[in-house]
Amino acid sequence: MSKLTQILDSSVGQKIIAGATGLALVGFLAVHMAGNLQIFAGADALNEYAELLKSKALVLWGARLGLLTLIVLHIAMTVRQYVRNRGLRSQRYARETYQRTTAASRSMMVTGSLLLAFVVFHLLHFTVGVILPGAYQQLDSEGRHDVYAMVVAAFGNPVIVIIYVVGMLALATHLKHAISSAWQTLGLVRDGNESKLRKLSPILAAIIIAGFLAVPLSVSLGLVGS
Repeated sequence: MSKLTQILDSSVGQKIIAGATGLALVGFLAVHMAGNLQIFAGADALNEYAELLKSKALVLWGARLGLLTLIVLHIAMTVRQYVRNRGLRSQRYARETYQRTTAASRSMMVTGSLLLAFVVFHLLHFTVGVILPGAYQQLDSEGRHDVYAMVVAAFGNPVIVIIYVVGMLALATHLKHAISSAWQTLGLVRDGNESKLRKLSPILAAIIIAGFLAVPLSVSLGLVGS
């Protein structure tokens, strides 16, 4: 058995990979959120940002493949841990653990599944253009993909706004436990900084969720694109 296979098959290795990929995905979310907020700078700023990303095709596809790898590894390691724990846990132990854990930690598989479904919807919507194809195909006066108009058209639809709000609520619940758990798993919690990391985790989660929700809510309330 190779060293990599041993790591992937061990409980400790699975936890470390799940934690590391989880934190990397949190970093991606922060960068993605910052890009989305370009909409508040106006149509030209957002469309120029989107055009810049498209012009760096090699970098863009490299980032997409890297992101896909992170997602697959994170899901695979999380599911393997879940299955292993279910198999090892006695009925009595399960009841005791349930009493000590939080609702966020107990619902990680549920919120993770909801997030996976949401990611698929999001890609079909903004990347592939299957959802609201008419809005996806619009060009601005410079001949660029009119991302601003596409976003405004999307979040002018109450059903899509609700889907995104539900997706962000699932993300909020997931991040509430995931970030603090990753600190612990990767050994970043040290004497003297545990309190700071515990306070930092929900703050990071709140900033990311607020940033993502700002766009659909602002458009639906007529603060953007009116």
